[in-house]
Amino acid sequence: MKPKRVLIVCTGNICRSPMAYGLLRAYLQEQGLDQAIVVETAGTHALVNEPPSAPGQKILAERGIDISHHRARQVTPQLLRDADVVLVMEEAHRRSLFYLAPQHLGKILLLSELVGEHQDVEDPYGQPEEMYRKTAALLDRYIREGFPTLLKHLGMEHQEQASTPDPGGEPMAHPLEPFKIKAVEPIPLLTREEREAYLREAGLNVFNLPSRAVTIDLLTDSGTGAMSAQQWAALHLGDEAYAGARSYEHLAEAQAEIFGFPYFTPVHQGRAAERVLFEILLQPGDVVATNQPFDTTLANIEARGARALELVIEEAYDTTLDHPFKGNIDLERLERHLQGDPKPSFVLLTITNNTGGGQPVSLENMRQVRALCDRYGVPLFLDAARHAENAYFIKEREAPHLSIREIVRETFALADGMLMSAKKDGLVNIGGLLAVRDKALFDRITQNMVRTEGFPTYGGLAGRDMEALAWGLREAVDEAYLRYRIGQVRYLAHRLREEGVPIVEPPGGHAVYIDILRLLPDWPREHLPGLAFTLALYREGGIRAAELGTVAFGRRDPETGEWIFPRLELVRLAIPRRVYTQSHMDYVADVIAHVAREKETLLRPVRIVEEPPALRHFLARFAEDVPSPGTN
Repeated sequence: MKPKRVLIVCTGNICRSPMAYGLLRAYLQEQGLDQAIVVETAGTHALVNEPPSAPGQKILAERGIDISHHRARQVTPQLLRDADVVLVMEEAHRRSLFYLAPQHLGKILLLSELVGEHQDVEDPYGQPEEMYRKTAALLDRYIREGFPTLLKHLGMEHQEQASTPDPGGEPMAHPLEPFKIKAVEPIPLLTREEREAYLREAGLNVFNLPSRAVTIDLLTDSGTGAMSAQQWAALHLGDEAYAGARSYEHLAEAQAEIFGFPYFTPVHQGRAAERVLFEILLQPGDVVATNQPFDTTLANIEARGARALELVIEEAYDTTLDHPFKGNIDLERLERHLQGDPKPSFVLLTITNNTGGGQPVSLENMRQVRALCDRYGVPLFLDAARHAENAYFIKEREAPHLSIREIVRETFALADGMLMSAKKDGLVNIGGLLAVRDKALFDRITQNMVRTEGFPTYGGLAGRDMEALAWGLREAVDEAYLRYRIGQVRYLAHRLREEGVPIVEPPGGHAVYIDILRLLPDWPREHLPGLAFTLALYREGGIRAAELGTVAFGRRDPETGEWIFPRLELVRLAIPRRVYTQSHMDYVADVIAHVAREKETLLRPVRIVEEPPALRHFLARFAEDVPSPGTN
């Protein structure tokens, strides 16, 4: 088995990090793990080739630990890349390493964080020996008391759960589910011939397949999750009064607790919030600045005669790049548009960015967007369907000293309003929210709601649904749940990497995205390769996935009729929340690997037979009667 690697970093690499290096190696020997974990050390401003400080050597020698062989060295991107965990002494060290290699921020921990603290280890350099003794004692406490946490970050606390090793021999543990299963539902196990018949009847559109014909359903994570026992119990408390129901009050309490907006209304789902808000804010010819809008958001913008500006950072289009926040908006491009004519009516940030691979937006990026919006007098709205997953990435990669709830509150404090499909990070099967800070805008929203969605205290939802949502909003920001949730996505991504299947890197929060342009580089895109792969997944294994490429986002030139292809051609494997287990993920990985290996024989070019004027992928019908690539 390939050993794990821990890199310990301080400033000069002659005092704190060499002492921590010696103490951790000694403790690993005590635990019998010195062959399983390799410890290295370096400095952000290393006194290169210098030995450890004399007091440090002396104090560790008294403990039977020899570090005299150590020589200081400068930290490098390669050392960061090779490490599984990086332990730093000060917050300043973390910032320095972030500037050096931002893609590795998620593996960098302040040493004191291993024991749940957040404080720097003071540098004893140039101070009396007694200061070195205090520092050594503090380092030893952090290492010994924080060792279980270190093992968790190394993925070694549940080694018995490890699955098939990767090509380097390193196992990947499936996360421990922080729940137990109370009810089960049988899944259909059909023959290939039966699946073929269902596909023909569906017009080769997986949206038309009945769920009774789907073995593993990864079409979407929207409204497909499993509710908790508390949520099911809450359904019985539903107050179905038309106006002013107690269930609305309970939801209002949860909204204020989690998000903190002064005005809100429930809606039946996210696209209802989009329609209501956009009818008020948009006129024909307007523009909306976004990182990347998803399908229904884009359709609702365009239904108003407006258009969306896709301003996500360029790194988002490199599916191989391990960037921590590929959902960020390009600030320079945003400012140019805010200075332009027409100026965007508002900025809409989607967190996480579903279109680009479920990628997060950083807190710093949102702060800078807020500053630009203030400068140019433009409101900022958040599409917050997956806000909790976004917050987890921020904690992991940007602000580990903050709790998930603190990150969520700061995130929404930056916004003038939010629209949310609660069918994702609300952990419910139906529901949504529309919240704002401006009373005049809210009055217009409520007038629109009464006309089209329902009275503002129910917004198209039953009281029981509001009760379940109030619980779900709180459960979604539980860190143990989020660690499992995102860990399950990472597990599937790891299995696909093992099989050589190209995916969007790094994996997002709710789904794994297969990069079809890398998997099928020679396929003509007009033959719809993403859909071809999606159909093969269903034929071979009963897996329903979503094409997010030419079918979903491609356009026709209005003059020539030629395709205008999107920059990415993806197949999304959206994992429902709290529904599938490790064996299901292993099955999915095995089927995908089989289809990828046999793609020359299993994949068939596809063409469109019928399509609606908008949102083609939901309602179109297809055929497979075009010639195969490379044939005459």
